[in-house]
Amino acid sequence: MGNSLTGKSWCEPCKIWKNAYTFDPLANLISAQAPLVLGGQQLLWTKQSGPQNLDSIVWLRAAAFTEVFWTGPGGNDSAALRWLHELGYRFRQRGVCAIPLQPKWCALRPFACDL
Repeated sequence: MGNSLTGKSWCEPCKIWKNAYTFDPLANLISAQAPLVLGGQQLLWTKQSGPQNLDSIVWLRAAAFTEVFWTGPGGNDSAALRWLHELGYRFRQRGVCAIPLQPKWCALRPFACDL
């Protein structure tokens, strides 16, 4: 996972969930506009996805994005990763082919991937 959400690591291609998790829906808004934000939507570019890989890529990213709207931006990335690993395990138990959020090697050695 690396040492920080914005830091570079060898696991870079696997950190797409972090883009969703670090999103701040209130960024660049004035204080009067913030109460007008009622929710959000997670998008998936279909040029690289289809029925064959939808389940594997969308649900854990959407869960990370949903967490931002539930608890607000700036959450604890280590806690989120543990929670998302558990959610991915539950998905796979129920037949949803969710891919791992990071290589197992990195999960066992959280800071060994930092560049």
